[in-house]
Amino acid sequence: MAEGALRGITIVEAATHVLGPMAAAMLGDQGADVIKVEGLAGDPARALREYAGYDVSLGDASNSIFEVMNRNKRGIAIDLESAAGRGLLRELLSTADGFIEGFGPGALVARGLSYESLANENPGLIYCGLSAMGPEGAEAAAPGPDAAAAARSGLMWMAGAPGSPPNWNNLGLGDTMGASMVAYGMVAAITARARGGTGQRLDVSQLMALAWLERWAVETLLVRGLDEWPRFDRENTRNPLFSHYRCGDGEWIILGIVDHERDWDPFCEAMGLAWMHADERFNTGEARIANARALVQALDRRFAEEPRAYWEERLGSQRALVFDRVQRIRDLPQDPAVQANAYLQDVEHPRHGPVKMLTHPTLLTKTPAAYYRPAPELGQHTDAVLRERLGYDGARIAALRAEGVIR
Repeated sequence: MAEGALRGITIVEAATHVLGPMAAAMLGDQGADVIKVEGLAGDPARALREYAGYDVSLGDASNSIFEVMNRNKRGIAIDLESAAGRGLLRELLSTADGFIEGFGPGALVARGLSYESLANENPGLIYCGLSAMGPEGAEAAAPGPDAAAAARSGLMWMAGAPGSPPNWNNLGLGDTMGASMVAYGMVAAITARARGGTGQRLDVSQLMALAWLERWAVETLLVRGLDEWPRFDRENTRNPLFSHYRCGDGEWIILGIVDHERDWDPFCEAMGLAWMHADERFNTGEARIANARALVQALDRRFAEEPRAYWEERLGSQRALVFDRVQRIRDLPQDPAVQANAYLQDVEHPRHGPVKMLTHPTLLTKTPAAYYRPAPELGQHTDAVLRERLGYDGARIAALRAEGVIR
């Protein structure tokens, strides 16, 4: 039984692919009883074998996308195209605290499941609608692949070096940030309701979620009246001590030295660059800014002379210097901070055996988030949910199954 901060809260999720399912899984991590509602054919994400051009299959009928996005849920399968199936969903929502739906703005209204009608039956319901571009306007029902939101938000022009074409980051940041906003909004609405309020509607779009992720840039441009956010140019940066360099073994290191006036001498000592003290191009802060390109080139040559471990030791000898290694995802299991804080957990999966998964990013001391169960098989918990939530007996469940309403 879940013991997290949201224990006792029931969330119904009827969404597909990534955005809605990820948000619901985040709430499940915190102890909510998440009931994933799928049509009889299942979430299309179950059939994925590649995503954004990458192989995500797990060697059987499952894939990593579905497994990761649907942990800590119970799953039921209902024929949502039938009146009986929609009635069953309505009945289930009458007992729920929250509903996350990914059908798109207006889709459930046409099926007789508008927020207003559901709230009339369950005033405490928090109804979350998802969209790509927002719930209003001509594009309210536009399809929502992550790439579209990345393109529209300006994010693709922020990645990469100056002069390079727009870059799409295939990590699904629109889905991930959107899911985080759904979870945040749902918890905020639950809190408001607990303080004497009622349920309410919540809307989250990928476009706004990514604009919020870029908030520093967006609001700086608006406040200062600028036209473009500058891409980082490591070869022409004003402060070469706040940049990244390739070491002799091909690995990279990043410097985070903001105050290059204060830390210039210890940096030169660590780097073995005493000659720079006498070089008029670099011996003052103004000179370093004026000759930043030449300094970057000099540091490129120096870092290339030794492997990263050597530079970590040298820079670490000066306690004031801020730096770190540029790692790959594959390095995370061996990262000392990841290990010390248990950011990865060992999970025994019923089909795939022992695997590692991320813990939850919010580390609560009294009611910690946790991994409770793997992603459900299609319709795995249909009978249990109908018995526990709606009080159906075996005969009624069998009749629904015989009629093709449930699976």
